[in-house]
Amino acid sequence: MAKEPWPSLLRCRACDQEQLFQRDQMIEKLGQHNMLKRNAEPDADLLAELWSISLTKFACSSCGSLTLSVAPDEVEGDWGEAKLCDGCGEVISAERLEIFPNSERCASCQEKDERGEPAADELDYCPHCGCVRQMRQSQRGGMTGYRMYCPGCRR
Repeated sequence: MAKEPWPSLLRCRACDQEQLFQRDQMIEKLGQHNMLKRNAEPDADLLAELWSISLTKFACSSCGSLTLSVAPDEVEGDWGEAKLCDGCGEVISAERLEIFPNSERCASCQEKDERGEPAADELDYCPHCGCVRQMRQSQRGGMTGYRMYCPGCRR
């Protein structure tokens, strides 16, 4: 059985505001974001998993940004000191660090990097329509190059 995920101390990476959530508050917050059924009584393992994957949906009560993460000093455990992902700033799972001790990214950021997807802070927005631009391959004169392409306005 996993360690009970409550209380959970969340810290906003934008304004350093901290907020402590008890079990009932966690269930209520998950219910507000349609992650739990009404009147559900989840076990500790399910609550811990839902809480960790839902943090990107929660806005900071102080500044409104979606940059909440579990405070690093709270998640230290049997595997040593917690380590934050270089890509998203979330805590890298203890299991991943046990297998890959020099890992600098969480599993999802590593997958995105291997697929060539930009990190969230590396997105390029179209100045005309605001859509996220994509990198497209182009060939001119026998040379392969890359250019930014907007799927919204097709510029």
